[in-house]
Amino acid sequence: MGHRVTSLHRLSVRILVGVMVTAVQLICVVMATAGPPTEAIKRTNERVVALVQNEDLGQFLRTSEQRQRLVDEVGKRYSCEDMSKRSLGDYWEILDDKQRQEFRSVFQALLAKSYVSALWYFSKIEQHGGQPMQYIQERIGNGYAEVLVRIAFSKEQLLVNFRLVERAGDWLVYDVMVNGVSLIDNLRAQIVRMLAVASYEQLIGRILEKGLLPLATPHQR
Repeated sequence: MGHRVTSLHRLSVRILVGVMVTAVQLICVVMATAGPPTEAIKRTNERVVALVQNEDLGQFLRTSEQRQRLVDEVGKRYSCEDMSKRSLGDYWEILDDKQRQEFRSVFQALLAKSYVSALWYFSKIEQHGGQPMQYIQERIGNGYAEVLVRIAFSKEQLLVNFRLVERAGDWLVYDVMVNGVSLIDNLRAQIVRMLAVASYEQLIGRILEKGLLPLATPHQR
């Protein structure tokens, strides 16, 4: 069980390396006009970079106030309600309200820590010849949007597709595709395998026990 939980965290970090192209400090917009979804992603990029660019990662994560600021920023741009439901799949329906609230909080904290961990990793890549993020396409329709970005480093490149939904006049991320791989699909597959051999309570307990999450009260969206 512990190995599976650790694998979940590692998987989320690897996929979120794509999300963490937000770490680049020179952002090159190649679209003629960036629409509201792209501007929403950029605003969050800038805020997260401002939080961590001059910080030691370990010290940052040990400071409860800093962790809370990061969790809050994630909650403002990512629809943790939608992402929690999608990650749990059918298991969401069997949870009571208290459990759902708990899982939303745990998920948001997990996302935030994976986010900043991948941010640190990607900043190192950028220092060794990585290219600034390029916003190359935006599509909007029926209250949904996709923002496609590209980041190149060494002989490789990442294509990151932020999928957003419009809520109360704002654009919230509900999934991230990295080179065609869905963050939510991968997390759901990992969670389903874990819950096949352990209870929901054991899943939450083991994640917290392993110290994979910053223990903070998330901002909910």
